[in-house]
Amino acid sequence: MRLAVRFASLVGVMFFTTTCSDPLFEGGQVVQASLDVNALLAAAQNSPIPIDSVVIELRRVSDSTLAERVTIEADSLDMAAEGAVTVDVEVTLLSNPEEFYLHIMVYGNDTLWFEVRDRIPVEAGAISTAEVQDPVYVGPGADATDITISPSDTVITGGDSVLVTGTMYQGQAAVVGAPVWFESSDPGTVPEPRQVGLNQAWVTVPPNINGSVTITARALTRTATLSATGDIGFFPRPDHLEIVSGDNQNLNPGQQSAVPQVVRLLDAAGDPFTRGYEVVFTVAAGPGGTVVDPTTAVTDFEGLAQTTLTAGDSPGGIQVTAGGEDITAVTFTASVAGV
Repeated sequence: MRLAVRFASLVGVMFFTTTCSDPLFEGGQVVQASLDVNALLAAAQNSPIPIDSVVIELRRVSDSTLAERVTIEADSLDMAAEGAVTVDVEVTLLSNPEEFYLHIMVYGNDTLWFEVRDRIPVEAGAISTAEVQDPVYVGPGADATDITISPSDTVITGGDSVLVTGTMYQGQAAVVGAPVWFESSDPGTVPEPRQVGLNQAWVTVPPNINGSVTITARALTRTATLSATGDIGFFPRPDHLEIVSGDNQNLNPGQQSAVPQVVRLLDAAGDPFTRGYEVVFTVAAGPGGTVVDPTTAVTDFEGLAQTTLTAGDSPGGIQVTAGGEDITAVTFTASVAGV
């Protein structure tokens, strides 16, 4: 007899096949069986659900007694092998044909995640294929009614990451330990989220471009797949300042500059940074009493920020720097003439 278990997806179709090389049945005959679990374990590895063992039980329909129980440890199997990954089992047929209750239990970290329950016929000397029930999710959140994603709407700087969390709810109560996985609406631009634990993932956005992506959180229940979406916007990070006007002016002592000192902040793509950035203006050198006002300014929608210089009370050169966090400063110069 050969048992072949194949899952088209995490919850998919399973096919059960039995064969016996001896067409003659003898009461109490022991027949050999193999269980192919490659597709099941491979599908589970692509989800946040930890799978470390699969338990298969066959019980006789006639009296519900246990005919065979096999435990497959996932780490004992060669998941890199091509083709079938099989475990040998054997079962005794007490009649021909004989029906069995099939019970498959999928465990991970001492938690029962999936069950398959069905009824299958086994006939000595025959080959049969039967489509059995789909696996049913029975782990934490199996009876959940809703799912949320956090943050649901946020904007971050290009090249940065944000940790997203999916939470399942049963009524008003959050379900502890419920697995949630995440998908990107544009994997070519924003890679698929990197799973962290059972219900969190890091989303890393690309640098140097403007855009947005929708992240979908999905989770299984006993009867359906729940989903929630959140939007992440991103923009190129601020890169450098350039002087627009107000440089290299000649002033008298105590005089205010006729042209304000204006800078433009450009992003990593070379375009004006439009999201507001605090620029700090500092008198780096100059006669006593030299000041700028304001000392800080937030860039506008064109990336511009400005201050106005007032010369000190004696002749000399002036240097005013404009800079900010992680931005190299630029320097304005001015000269104060003698009286």
